[in-house]
Amino acid sequence: MKKKTVDPLRLPDGMPEFIEQSIRPALHAHGGDLTLTDLRDGVLYFRLTGACHGCPSAWLTAEELVKLPLMAHFPLLRDVVVDNDMDEDMIQLARDVLSKKRVFP
Repeated sequence: MKKKTVDPLRLPDGMPEFIEQSIRPALHAHGGDLTLTDLRDGVLYFRLTGACHGCPSAWLTAEELVKLPLMAHFPLLRDVVVDNDMDEDMIQLARDVLSKKRVFP
């Protein structure tokens, strides 16, 4: 199963550049990144990756470093939402545990 990502050509004008220049550097400073997973009916869905994925402060990061800047710069967005679907790494970990390739103490 491949992770779903948004085709950059479907994004509003200037959004890919804004993300690269304003959002990614802030996430990278925390050891994280993001993947855009869908743009549907004015709602942009994203997944935090790297150190930001699963971090106890991820909700704050998602709100302050991703959602608020995007909503302020792109008023056509109705919302910016964290995609809580399980990512491929978690699916593989579950497969390994269930097949007993990986055992936890």
